[in-house]
Amino acid sequence: MKDDFVSMASHELRSPLTIIRGYADILKGVSGLSDEDKKNIERIDIAAKGLDNLVADILDVSRLNQGRLSVKIQDTDIKEIVKNIAESYQHNAEEKNLSLHIEIGDVPHIAVDPDRVRQVIVNLIGNAVKYTKKGEVAIKLFVEGKNTVLRVSDTGIGMSEEERAELFGKFYRIRNEETRDIKGTGLGLWITKQIVEMMNGKISVESIKGVGSHFIVKFPVIEKT
Repeated sequence: MKDDFVSMASHELRSPLTIIRGYADILKGVSGLSDEDKKNIERIDIAAKGLDNLVADILDVSRLNQGRLSVKIQDTDIKEIVKNIAESYQHNAEEKNLSLHIEIGDVPHIAVDPDRVRQVIVNLIGNAVKYTKKGEVAIKLFVEGKNTVLRVSDTGIGMSEEERAELFGKFYRIRNEETRDIKGTGLGLWITKQIVEMMNGKISVESIKGVGSHFIVKFPVIEKT
């Protein structure tokens, strides 16, 4: 009953959120707006987008718990997906005075769900930018043995060994002075791990507290016949 209620409530929230964001987009195009009006409209859109992301996470958790989250595995060129997502975070990085490095090798296709692999990459790069106050974020895509490897590295807050052990747990968040003002539910990495494993991949993390983190995702390359 709880799972059904969460699923129903999340679906019902989607419609009004879509309407709010739609009207915010319309208001952005209205002429004669003051700078303060534009800022307020942008705040509305950012808040609605944040709530929309939360609803999406809750829906995914509900589907995963009920075994209803499906992946549509297909031959996928991951190079363009990584490139486009990484470049979309360039502005966010620049706003924080971070360097964003992208290195994409000549990697073969992999068998994944394109939409779900986008979700994974957005989560990892988004987290790297969000948790890095200075320095750089580096995205590297390359082949290692029989795997295509995505490595997202940062010079952020890093983690202790104890924090790393709990990192992929549901609702787990690292809580300290450095993360106090960073918003999140603690669901993103749990969902990411479940999706990666559903697509026959593996995810791991290497990190040193105060130095930075490296998230590594591996997917088997498609064997040529």
